[in-house]
Amino acid sequence: MPRTLYLHIGLPKTASTFLQERIFTALDNRRVVLMPQNGYFRDEEPERFAKLLFRRSETIWKDHADDLLHELFGADWLGGDWRADGRDILLSDEAIGRAASRHSLFAAHLRAMLEALRARGFSRVKLLCLVRRQDHWIASHYAQMSDRRAEASQSDFEDLVDGITDPRRERYGFGSLLDYASLHAACCEALGQENVTFCPMEWLADPAGDLRSSLARFLELEDEALDLAEDRVNARRDGGMRWKVRPLRAHGFGMLRTLKGRPQHIELEPPLSRQILDAYRRSNIELSRRTGLDLETLGYLGGRRGPSPGEDTQPAKIEAAA
Repeated sequence: MPRTLYLHIGLPKTASTFLQERIFTALDNRRVVLMPQNGYFRDEEPERFAKLLFRRSETIWKDHADDLLHELFGADWLGGDWRADGRDILLSDEAIGRAASRHSLFAAHLRAMLEALRARGFSRVKLLCLVRRQDHWIASHYAQMSDRRAEASQSDFEDLVDGITDPRRERYGFGSLLDYASLHAACCEALGQENVTFCPMEWLADPAGDLRSSLARFLELEDEALDLAEDRVNARRDGGMRWKVRPLRAHGFGMLRTLKGRPQHIELEPPLSRQILDAYRRSNIELSRRTGLDLETLGYLGGRRGPSPGEDTQPAKIEAAA
């Protein structure tokens, strides 16, 4: 019987750990593989294999598909060989989404992976991606990475926002990760729209609502089979629009002055939030149109009301609105 790969690509900072620990490991009828580690690319630091794979040229699949698939699926928490295991496979790694900022390359990898899997008894790849309001994502990402930045501060955070939202700045390429409409289009082009599910992480606030239904459709289960009860809070967020700055990983002698004045928080002030959401407004409107997701109610369109000239906000007629 043909098998299915259920591929959860994140994105980072969108409750991936919660899904992996609460939902995916409870699926006893799937071979579940979480965050496979690199034992293949010898010239790389020990990192997540999928992250390294999707950064490379997609041509690697042409002659090395067996090795790549074994590295992805060969060692899971249940053991056994993935080829002899007749169950469907669920692969979850938010690092895949982190590598998806180059949308054309990511689509090429998905096509090559699908072709390799079809030659080995799979009929399809179904993809799940959770997204998050870009202003909240950037603040959370900055707070998470602040232990690596001796200069972490409100002004440094604001400079990062400028770099991500200004196409003249080097960091603008990093911000393309948050162009959700382009990512969605790339995934649909590679796998077929009917096999792509995008969900806003904000739905997690309603455990009995749309997120559970969308996850159930993705996994092809009944809604009642999933328990999304969530009693944890974001450890970096400190109420309102403030995020905690993390301690530095290493305290060198030359850092003492920096540490003395190191702030405890960064704040997503309203002008910064508007700057970020304005930069992604067209993309968010396009994603809403393509999927039928009501992103305006969830705050993705910022404080403005109504479309800008040339913006089409009508939902596209599709069969698989995530």
